[in-house]
Amino acid sequence: MPRGPSRVLALARHHTWVAQPGHKILILDRGAVRFEYPASWIVTSAEDCVKLFDREPPDDDCTLAVSYLTIPVMDWSSLPLTSLVQAALEGDERHFLGASQIQSERRLSLEIGWFEGRFTGLPDNRPAIARLCVARRPPV
Repeated sequence: MPRGPSRVLALARHHTWVAQPGHKILILDRGAVRFEYPASWIVTSAEDCVKLFDREPPDDDCTLAVSYLTIPVMDWSSLPLTSLVQAALEGDERHFLGASQIQSERRLSLEIGWFEGRFTGLPDNRPAIARLCVARRPPV
């Protein structure tokens, strides 16, 4: 993700991005990443991601961290997304107690790869679930 302070910008007057009632839209990099989230959630920015919390930490029950990379325009099809998910997991410090197989799917020009695992969450040792997803679509 680009470094620097996050900014909240007004959308163009006749934009077509509309959230369902009770939701807001998070847009990163001019629409490279876009999704809805409940309007009551708390949004913060970290050095390497944007984090969304269902409640003020440490009392949150759900945290969603979103990051993105802009990669050089070239043919990346020979690098399977499952390999990228596996590489991300190798750098993960959590000890997964149970884990799914890495899955992948193609939807038109969008490729997604994902993993789900159970672990004990810090700092209070509550059971937790992590889902890691990598997606790519030319030119992002």
